[in-house]
Amino acid sequence: ILGCAATNIIGNICCMSGLQLVGSGIFQVLNSSVIIFTALLSKTILGKNPSGTQWMAILSIALGLAMTSHGSSQIEGELTSMLCGVAITLLGCVGYAGSYVMVDFTLCKRGSIHPQRLCLCVGAVGCLFHLLYFISFTLPRWNSLVMAGIREHHGSEQTVALLLAALALSSFLHNLSYFFLMRRAGAV
Repeated sequence: ILGCAATNIIGNICCMSGLQLVGSGIFQVLNSSVIIFTALLSKTILGKNPSGTQWMAILSIALGLAMTSHGSSQIEGELTSMLCGVAITLLGCVGYAGSYVMVDFTLCKRGSIHPQRLCLCVGAVGCLFHLLYFISFTLPRWNSLVMAGIREHHGSEQTVALLLAALALSSFLHNLSYFFLMRRAGAV
């Protein structure tokens, strides 16, 4: 459980850091590579052999990634930042894929934990880690990190709080559906 949570947390940190450097459009393209990394790790670590149809889907994703990223130009000064963001995002995608493969491995063991319980445990560890970070880093700098930006853009603190709550609910439902699918389909 700790390994699943740790790789998920690392993936989350890397992907969110990469998102800040590459922007949302390129991030979405890069984030699609999680499927490719999951398939490769599943084959390498678990010895799973995706079907021909699954390999075709993986190949089409890889080709789609290559075609959509072709021709994206950047200002020369931003190129280093962009490349760093791409590398960090891809590292995060490998982290997510590693987490998914570890979850698949855990669920395939005889007498393993129920998928929804595993979801709860992995989520609780991740939540605890993020809560500790929030308490030790963000909360002491709340005004400069959060409130100043909201005020500068004439935002509503209540709207931001509502959106954060919606994000938390959405993430919970996303993870719950993931573990529901894991029970039926595995990592790939």
